[in-house]
Amino acid sequence: MISFHQEKDRFNYRVAAILIHQQKVLLHRFIDWETWLLPGGRCEWFEPSTKTVIREMEEELGIEVKINRLCYIVENFFLDKGTNFHELCFYYLVQPVNWNPILDQTRFTIEENDSKFLFEWIPLDELKDAPLYPAFLRTSIHHLPKQVEHRIEYEEDR
Repeated sequence: MISFHQEKDRFNYRVAAILIHQQKVLLHRFIDWETWLLPGGRCEWFEPSTKTVIREMEEELGIEVKINRLCYIVENFFLDKGTNFHELCFYYLVQPVNWNPILDQTRFTIEENDSKFLFEWIPLDELKDAPLYPAFLRTSIHHLPKQVEHRIEYEEDR
């Protein structure tokens, strides 16, 4: 994983999947967190971001996806539990290749390594009030850009 930690600072190189099904978007969070994220993960050394998003969806969810397009490249700066984060994230609009049971589940948990994640399909019309980060996604998922959009986001303590 490409992640560097130095004292109270951390850099992450991450990818995330925008997976929309029946007017709902798939979000996830650690069981003990309040904030939601789009599913994804950190890139491995010498792994293209496109391969990472496909790999992460397969590893975490057992679902094969194809990439429709890259929507956002986001430089995200935030404070989380006393650590300053500088995160570079690529957000891909993806779609399932085949039907998968997760498409019919409203809410489910998955354990990966020593972590437990809660996944939930959130209706698009409820996103504006959801604690989803980065916050711009709460409204922008409704009208995803046709071309790649570069964003720089500064957020308050989560």
